[in-house]
Amino acid sequence: MKFNRINIMTVVLIKKIIRIIVLAYLGFGMLLFFGHRNMIYHPNHPTKTDFFDCKAFTESEKININRTRAYYKHNSNKIIVVYGGNAGSACDRAFLRSAFGLAGYSYLFVEYTGYTGCEKKPSKKAILSDVRNVVGFLEEKKYIKTMLFAESIGTGPASYHISLFPPDKALFISPFDSLENVAQAKFFFFPISIVAKFSKENYKNIPLIKDFEGKLRVIHGTEDNIIPIRLGKAFFMGAQKANKDFIEIEGAGHNNIYLHKKTWKYIKEFLSTN
Repeated sequence: MKFNRINIMTVVLIKKIIRIIVLAYLGFGMLLFFGHRNMIYHPNHPTKTDFFDCKAFTESEKININRTRAYYKHNSNKIIVVYGGNAGSACDRAFLRSAFGLAGYSYLFVEYTGYTGCEKKPSKKAILSDVRNVVGFLEEKKYIKTMLFAESIGTGPASYHISLFPPDKALFISPFDSLENVAQAKFFFFPISIVAKFSKENYKNIPLIKDFEGKLRVIHGTEDNIIPIRLGKAFFMGAQKANKDFIEIEGAGHNNIYLHKKTWKYIKEFLSTN
């Protein structure tokens, strides 16, 4: 009798544990479905930095292109457009401007809608609208040469830019083929396609770059655990017509890739090529 009672209690306990696991799993799926936008975009807090107070760009114009903000400096008849990564702002990417200036480029650092003091929430729709405004700006300015510089989440808008207004060359740091695959790599235990099927925030970049015929360089860290290097290689392979090369930075992760001297070596080398 005692043995049977223990068996029954064990079965009841196992059923409770299974029920908790299933509910937690389903709850996580609901969290992804309703909260995926907050997981994708990580702007700095609106009260921390104001777009016009960025001291790193004091020598640059702080312009508004049809409600798309950007830091702009005209140095020559060739220009670099920067689509930065996540968790911060365009102001945080100011450390790149000296390399661009030394290479003789004008530059335009795009500040995404929803970032740096913007009251609106970031979204794919808003950011792609930023890209169209930037393209309109470039068409008006008529620069002789255009280069795109994109990193991480900036891969999406930069790929869209390429489909609208192909640059002469493009440099991508830690890119991805689709946001769905980035999420699947992070949450490997959950079928992300179920969530992504209904999501309007997913960037699918390969169709946008497959016809790009300019020069393309991709730089990716071998130890990137946010955007695995295999996704960077998939992005690279998607640019079927580009004059391209893929460079691996041994030992570099996602957030420390600029601390590696080889990263800067290959950035500067690409800037100096025609």
